Formats: sequence, C-alpha cells, structure tokens
Amino acid sequence: MPWIMSLLGIIATAMNANQIVWCFALYLVTNVYWTWHNLKINEYAQSSLCFIYLILSIWGFYNWR
Repeated sequence: MPWIMSLLGIIATAMNANQIVWCFALYLVTNVYWTWHNLKINEYAQSSLCFIYLILSIWGFYNWR
C-alpha cells in the first residue's frame, strides 16, 4: 500500500503542476493514509506533518482559482 500511495502522491504533484484542481482530492487520500500509517508506527512528528498537509490540501481545493 505505501508504494501505491507514493505513486498517487507523484501523480497528484504532476496534476498540480498542470493546474488540475482534482490533484487536491488525491492529496487528501494520500495524506489521510500517511497520517494514519505514521501514527500506527509511532512516527508522531511525521504524522503531524501529514495531517498539516491534509488540512492544506482541503484549503487548496476550496481556494483554487
């Protein structure tokens, strides 16, 4: 599963570079996964960072122009 989420993150970044708003939906999925995964393995700092990215992806989606 981590490889799939990493691939989706790369795809989302390419979509963002091409100004495709749905990149934020992929970011949402990957950041939820990485937040959960890092909590599960007791990587709290990394989990916190992914959670912040999750909030930023929601913010980015709503503020896209």
